[in-house]
Amino acid sequence: MIFNRFSVKETKSLIVWRTQSGFTLLNIVIVFLIISILTAIAIPTIIDWVPNYRLRSAARQLYSHLQMAKLEAVRRNNNIIIVFNTGTYTPAGKVGGYYIFSDDGSGGGTAGDSVRNGTEPILVQVGMPENVSLVSASFFGGGPLGFTSLGTPTTNGNVVMEISALRRSRVTISPVGHISIQMTSDGGTTWN
Repeated sequence: MIFNRFSVKETKSLIVWRTQSGFTLLNIVIVFLIISILTAIAIPTIIDWVPNYRLRSAARQLYSHLQMAKLEAVRRNNNIIIVFNTGTYTPAGKVGGYYIFSDDGSGGGTAGDSVRNGTEPILVQVGMPENVSLVSASFFGGGPLGFTSLGTPTTNGNVVMEISALRRSRVTISPVGHISIQMTSDGGTTWN
């Protein structure tokens, strides 16, 4: 037997094998339908996922900045204060924000008064992203949140961010300085 690319030759008879290349119209339509069905299933999930991702990302960013503020207070040997600007929830987000400054009294300011005055340096300034609103910052004792030169918080409480009436994220600072993130999807009755 001698094999050729398009045919097989035998001694008594000739058998021809031909190859076809390309797709039929039916193959293309079936693939298109499968892609359409998968897209129809995936788009609502992606649309729902993006705001949730933004909320989690904003909460993780606040967590990181609070950890950084704690370390900076020890490193600089003075108080680091976090000031929150809250607002009313809107679906578009970009409501509220926070800034962190060193309460060191530089430039004629008063050190340790928990108020940014003089030229006390702002270390971080953050606005909320699209779809995320910073709706509350509640701290016990009435003063702003900060960290002392020992790394302990000046107060304790929590900060709540929201992407809808049901989906919220809460960053909590304990009296000993432990920082945690909790999420809820039922309006705040069950935090995970």
